[in-house]
Amino acid sequence: MAGRPLKKIPEDRPAKLLAEKLRALRGKISYNQMGRKANFKANTFSQTADGTFRGWPSVEQFLAAVRACGGQVTEDDIAECRRLHELAGRLNNEQRRSKDQPLRPPAPALTDTVVLAPLDDARHAGDGQSVLTFSHTAQAQACPASLANAKTVQDVATALYDLALEKRLNVDDWRTPRTALASDRKRTGSPEWEVLTGRREPTLSLVRQIVEKCGGGPADLTRWEQVWRRVTGGRDRAVGIAIPPERARGSEVRTALDSVDPEDEDLQRIQEGLRRLQFGNQTVPRAVGWPRRLLRRLAQPLARRQPAPLDDSRAAERDATPAGLTEASHEE
Repeated sequence: MAGRPLKKIPEDRPAKLLAEKLRALRGKISYNQMGRKANFKANTFSQTADGTFRGWPSVEQFLAAVRACGGQVTEDDIAECRRLHELAGRLNNEQRRSKDQPLRPPAPALTDTVVLAPLDDARHAGDGQSVLTFSHTAQAQACPASLANAKTVQDVATALYDLALEKRLNVDDWRTPRTALASDRKRTGSPEWEVLTGRREPTLSLVRQIVEKCGGGPADLTRWEQVWRRVTGGRDRAVGIAIPPERARGSEVRTALDSVDPEDEDLQRIQEGLRRLQFGNQTVPRAVGWPRRLLRRLAQPLARRQPAPLDDSRAAERDATPAGLTEASHEE
């Protein structure tokens, strides 16, 4: 039996979402059972799941006790608990700072109208009132702290997940029932749900949709788009740039090669030459491949993620590559 009914977790507790997850994993296992298996007091585990922020070792002890009692705790559950614990830590720090700072008056609306006292001056004849209208810039309300530190596409997806958690939204509610996905066998849920759960790379349009569903306004969308442009170099869709480039010789070139449209014929030739030089070819001698020096030179413009423009002379040189490159490859 699960014992006495559990108390409802107060809304102002920083680890409320984490506590709800821990209680769901515990199921019908009682705290007394967990205490006997782990040689701890029962209230140690009940306090871990009451919404109060505690260190990560306390959460690990809780999960280990659930497993010892026969409960199911997967690696995905542990990863989700860690994300919820990190969010709880940020909320706990914000609550501490808010207690130390004096209360601020709420911000006015985007446009407020202030009616001044009536004027007796003849120059202001009319309704006897002077109207003053002012406006201010709206503050971002849907931009988690992790967004400012985003450096890769995965960081943007993590920031989207943090946003959903901060808004106390259930990520599973974004998943479309499987019956509605019969036409697409490869999909496991809605595009938004697949982005939030790491099953697909995000795009700018999906980022905007998720932010809007989380209550984001124009200021929020502008901020998210700025971060997206900075991370992806201005591309609407992330292609091969989610993983940070290794700090090795030629890594920028390889990142650029993976970032450009794969339908580019010049890019395919360069990629094929790099593959031959790196992995070899049993049927084609290495000397027949593109020379490394020329490949690097051709790939340098791609490092800026912009294909190099070809004039007439370079286009003619490109069309005559097979004969010329065979001789150059022997020199390499």
